[in-house]
Amino acid sequence: MAVKIVTDSTADLPQELLDQHKIAMVPLTVRFGEKLFKDRVEISPGEFYDLLQKNSDIPVSTSQPPPMDFFDTYKELAEEGHSIISIHISGDMSGTIQAAKLAKSMLPEADIHIIDSRSVSVGLGLLVLTAARAAEEGKSVDEVLELINYVLPKMKIYFVVDTLEYLAKGGRIGQATAYMGSLLNIKPILAVYEGEVQPVERLRGRNKAVNRMVELVKEQTECRRCRCIVAHAGNPQGLEDLLEKVRQNVKCEEILVSELGPVVGNHGGPGIVGLSFYTF
Repeated sequence: MAVKIVTDSTADLPQELLDQHKIAMVPLTVRFGEKLFKDRVEISPGEFYDLLQKNSDIPVSTSQPPPMDFFDTYKELAEEGHSIISIHISGDMSGTIQAAKLAKSMLPEADIHIIDSRSVSVGLGLLVLTAARAAEEGKSVDEVLELINYVLPKMKIYFVVDTLEYLAKGGRIGQATAYMGSLLNIKPILAVYEGEVQPVERLRGRNKAVNRMVELVKEQTECRRCRCIVAHAGNPQGLEDLLEKVRQNVKCEEILVSELGPVVGNHGGPGIVGLSFYTF
């Protein structure tokens, strides 16, 4: 049986990569006030950031897909005779993986494997893409799972946040801290560690923060092969600047580009730049 990869929209993979590697994507829901959108289906990342900036007083949230969305995807793939590996956002960040597990329980005859990536966004996306490429090469379920278990602990993801406003709204930092940080032009570097977003360093000025983020990646990839995805949240110029720094300082065998979606964007706000990588 062929192996098929399923993920959710928080993987932040461009549609062309999903199509190219035949990855099935189950979308989360984005709520703007009373309006609901299916992430990356009914609202693009660019449209999301536009709404976010124009409607700063309207509450925004994201929610996991209903189990039946996973059920429908799994059922179709299983009926085609495929084994399924379903890789998702960290269970500490979302109930998405629980919805996937519930859908699996409704299809006891199907060969379905649920993976908690312990990551989000392009960290999840890079893991998903690696698994999909292995499946395309004709690897067995066990071989793809072995590769996932090899890559997963090596996966790193960093972000530089442009404004502290959204971290304060989400309760991750206090309003006073956000106010003082904005006055001092503080740009935090964040990482995803053990399934949760963690602070790394805070620097004055975007350029210093981005340079330090690239330096952290360079230190961890020295003399080793690596793959990475560089991403942004409504900040194409910031993306180009980061991409150039990565090309000059990090010996990546491959650099992919993506735009961060609502899950990261809602907590960190527009202007974020970041990257995920793993060594091998």
